[in-house]
Amino acid sequence: MSRMPGAMSWGGAVGHAKKVVGGLIALALLAGGGYAVADANDLVPGILTLPEPVPTGLTPLPTTSPEPSAALGPAPTREGTAAAIGALLADPSLGGGAGAVVRDITSGEVLVSTDAERPRTIASTQKILSALAITDVLDAESTMKTTVVAGAPGEVVLVAGGDTLLATGPGDPTAVVGRAGLGDLAAQVAAAAPAGPLTVRLDASYAAGPPIPSSWNPADVSAGYTRRVTMIGLADNRPQHGLVPRQESVDDSLEAFVAALVAHGREATALPPGPAPAKDAMVLGSVTSAPIAEVLGHGMDESDNAILENLSRQAIVASGGTVPADGNTGPFVLAGLAKAGIDTSGTTIHDASGLGPGQLVPLTTVDHVLATGLGGKHPGMRRVLAELPTSGLTGTLATRFNQPDTAAVAGVPRAKTGTLRGISALAGLTTDADGRLLSFVVVADHVPESYEGTLAARATLDRFAAALTRCGCH
Repeated sequence: MSRMPGAMSWGGAVGHAKKVVGGLIALALLAGGGYAVADANDLVPGILTLPEPVPTGLTPLPTTSPEPSAALGPAPTREGTAAAIGALLADPSLGGGAGAVVRDITSGEVLVSTDAERPRTIASTQKILSALAITDVLDAESTMKTTVVAGAPGEVVLVAGGDTLLATGPGDPTAVVGRAGLGDLAAQVAAAAPAGPLTVRLDASYAAGPPIPSSWNPADVSAGYTRRVTMIGLADNRPQHGLVPRQESVDDSLEAFVAALVAHGREATALPPGPAPAKDAMVLGSVTSAPIAEVLGHGMDESDNAILENLSRQAIVASGGTVPADGNTGPFVLAGLAKAGIDTSGTTIHDASGLGPGQLVPLTTVDHVLATGLGGKHPGMRRVLAELPTSGLTGTLATRFNQPDTAAVAGVPRAKTGTLRGISALAGLTTDADGRLLSFVVVADHVPESYEGTLAARATLDRFAAALTRCGCH
């Protein structure tokens, strides 16, 4: 029996869960497109106008570390937990062969383990594994800096630093998306650069790699299910589903910065890329992103594939490595899991996002990552888990848990979703009726490949999480 210590500090009560207003995605897109077409609902949250209730009669996720104590109710049992969710795992909507693992974090006991050793595609739920590898390398409180330095006479160089959520105008110090603004950067440079016309070029050498990893289907990029992987980008250029996107490049950021310089009274034109500036080049201005933890949290909340790949590439460089020529970050993720003591037997990972085909993960691996992340040795990962999408309120769970049999628990379970053609997954945390913290992962990989099939499977997974939340399971 595997056991993990019970330790977890949650970053805020359910009643303070943030509201998200996003674009409603048409699941009719399931009818065609690339491999990721059915994963659209994991990328942008739906419309939300819900209040922020703490469900009556239920215990919200704890704001202090749950330690074994008399204050907690009786421990759930294997028999009780199996009885609560057994019929849901056998529900026809899941297509047969669904697997699940449920763990009592307080005691460390695995309560349910159903077909958990079989490697299977888990879609965007794979991002949980990548988050552990990323947070074990990058400081959660560090930021990404976009800088401008002096180049040749009359020239300035815009230096990419990893931030792909740049505002074109002023930054918003309270936001994650658009925390740093090119307008603010231009104001600094306009004041600091020598008088006269300026030429501007971009240095995109930091953590550079192919914009489309070889593991991805380029059609998924063209269709707007993800943006390209770059080390500089504009918040306004994030994909919007249902619209054919303009093909973004790093030149968009360069052009936006040049336009901002002109708006600040400087004559400026863009130049093609050139050699990297000298390491001791004079800094003319800089702006910083939100902390890495908040950017990663945003990537998990909206299931942003490019953000996970971007941060993985930065972690590779921070570890002293080089981004692979094919752009595939899977080896980094696997190495990070092994370093954290996670058994990766049977695991095949090509990228950090779970977007590419041919990736297989046993549910036991996901369970071990959740349990390990909740321990005291991985504070960055604990913060990520505390900020997973909240049922019925935020991110890819914003429009879920809204049926009569699940609405009462909205605001309690927090989980990462995963949806691909024929696959539905959910992995995260909840508290049961006795206040005990449970982790869970449930995956169905024989879901009927239709609009109705996806909706039905998703609703069953919501009922699975709701059953754990309502249950004392003694």
